[in-house]
Amino acid sequence: MRVIEPINPKKPELETITEETRIPPKRRHKRKFIIFCFMVFVLLAAVVIVLAGKAQAPNSTSIKSEPKNNVPEIGTQADTKPKQLAVFTPDQFKELYDSIAYPNTTAIQTPPTITGNEAADDRMRQIAEKRGYKLRSIPVSPIVKIGDPNLGDDDLLQEKALEGWKLLKAAANSEGLPLRIVSGYRSPQLQRSIFVSRYNDTGGTAAAAASGQADSIINAILITSALPGYSRHHTGYTIDLQCNNGSLEAFVTSPCFTWISRNNYENAKKTGWIPSYPEGAAQQGPEPEPWEYVWVGVDAVMK
Repeated sequence: MRVIEPINPKKPELETITEETRIPPKRRHKRKFIIFCFMVFVLLAAVVIVLAGKAQAPNSTSIKSEPKNNVPEIGTQADTKPKQLAVFTPDQFKELYDSIAYPNTTAIQTPPTITGNEAADDRMRQIAEKRGYKLRSIPVSPIVKIGDPNLGDDDLLQEKALEGWKLLKAAANSEGLPLRIVSGYRSPQLQRSIFVSRYNDTGGTAAAAASGQADSIINAILITSALPGYSRHHTGYTIDLQCNNGSLEAFVTSPCFTWISRNNYENAKKTGWIPSYPEGAAQQGPEPEPWEYVWVGVDAVMK
C-alpha cells in the first residue's frame, strides 16, 4: 500500500530558473567586471575630451596679444629686414619738413609787425611769400638752454633738438671736426630786429617799401634772412652751423659740410637732422643755406 505524503506548507517553493541563474557564478562575476571596466573607460574618455576642449578654448591667459601700432614682435620675419636711412631729393627734404608735426609748438596765426607801417609790412610779406616763405610755429611752453657761451638770446632749443645736437656734435668731434652752433631758437622779436637792421643798413625806409621802390632790396635780404614770423628758427628745432670760427657763407666749402652732407646727408640723418634749405629745392623761401639744419628725428628719415 502506497503512502502518499502530505504537502508540507512550510517547504519552500522551487526556485524560479532564469538566464542569470543558468550562468555559473564565476562567469557572472567576470561579466560584471568587464562591464565595470567598460564604464570606467567611457567615463575617463569623457573627462579627457572635456579637458582637451578647455585647453584649446581661448581665455585671458592663452590669447596672444596683438602687437601695438602694427609693430611686428621681436623674432618675426619683419625683424630680418632692419630699417635703413632713406634717400631724399631736395624737394623731398622740403616736403618732409612740412609733413612733421613738431611737439610743443603752435602755428603763428597773425603775422608779427615788421616796420610798423602796415602798407610796408604787407608789401614785404607779399615778396617773401612769393619766394616760398610761410608763417611758422612757436613753442607752447618754455624750451631749454643749450649752454653755449658764444650764443646770446638764441641759446635755446627744444629738448629733443638739443639731444640731437649733442649727438651730432659728438659724432663730428670724433672725426676731428670743430662743428659748432651759431644760432638756435629765435623769437619773432629777435628775427624782426635782425631783418629790420639789415634793411635799415641799406638805407631802406618804410615809405620806400610801401611804394614798391625797395622791392629789390627786400628780395636781396630775403635770400638769407626771413621776416619775423617766417623763420624756421621760431620752432626751436633749427640750428645754424659753423666749422670752427668760419663764416656762415664759408661753411659750404668747409670739411664740416663735406662730412655732414656726404651720402645724401647721412651723418646728419643718423642723429635726426636734415638740411633746412637744400640745394635744388624749388621756392623754399631763402636761397639754399648749407649751414642751416632742422631736427625731425631719426624715425622720420628711415625707410
